[in-house]
Amino acid sequence: MQSFGTDQAWTGGISNDELFKRTCFLSNLLQKEEVQRFRITEKNRPYFDELIKVMLDRKIMLFLNEKLVLKVGAETFILFVSSLIWPMIDSYYATLLFTVSMAIGKEGSSASVEASEIVKKIQWLSESLYEERVLRLFEACNIESIKNAVATFREMGIIESKSVFLLLADKYRHSEKELAMLLDEISRYRCQANLQELVSKSHES
Repeated sequence: MQSFGTDQAWTGGISNDELFKRTCFLSNLLQKEEVQRFRITEKNRPYFDELIKVMLDRKIMLFLNEKLVLKVGAETFILFVSSLIWPMIDSYYATLLFTVSMAIGKEGSSASVEASEIVKKIQWLSESLYEERVLRLFEACNIESIKNAVATFREMGIIESKSVFLLLADKYRHSEKELAMLLDEISRYRCQANLQELVSKSHES
């Protein structure tokens, strides 16, 4: 819900259908992470609806003018869960940023990286982005999440193999717009403020 922005998540409200659509995207992106026991997909909407019912019953969220909002008073639980997921999302964000550098090679070809080296290179980039405060959470440099991100982007057809090398797929090499759109989409789910700022903001709402 926080991908819609703090104001909308805590006061403005989000429709069930809008929330379901974004939840499917995030569930698919993090499909290799251990945080989810079952994936939420377009084919299992009843499972999503049941989770919403559980959170309503536990007063983690509530209906306001036929839209879902996060409930003031449940900040500790909400931010705890968010703090587990945000570093993973940043790992995927950093990995996708790294693929942008793979778009430009010699004579217009896609730059390639040895498959055995790509995770270390992305981790180095993540640590640099953390030092530059582009990434807020150092846990985003976690090597396991970076490995999962590389594997996921390979399955999504963004990165492809060529012998012992990995390179950007033609579709994305010839269209920077495609990568930019995916980066923007992932950015929605990233932590845009520190936890204390979010707690303060929720109380103001």
